[in-house]
Amino acid sequence: MSPARVKNPRILENKIECQTPEKINEPLNTKYHEGYRIMADLFDHMNCSLRLLRLRKRSPTFQNISTQVEVLAKR
Repeated sequence: MSPARVKNPRILENKIECQTPEKINEPLNTKYHEGYRIMADLFDHMNCSLRLLRLRKRSPTFQNISTQVEVLAKR
C-alpha cells in the first residue's frame, strides 16, 4: 500500500495480526537412512539449544551450543 492510500494509519496498525501456527508433536512417518536421521536429530537438538540459550539470555557461542546439544543427545 502506498502512503497516499492509507487514510488513518492507527486503524490499519490495529488490524494487522500474525498468528503463530500450531505446533505438531507428531513424528514424521517417513523412513530415513540412518545417517540422515542422526543428522536430523542433531539439528533438532541444536534448534532446541538455541531457543533455551535465548530464554536463559546466554550468548549462542559454539561452546554453549555444543554443551547443550550433548546434554540433549545424552552423549
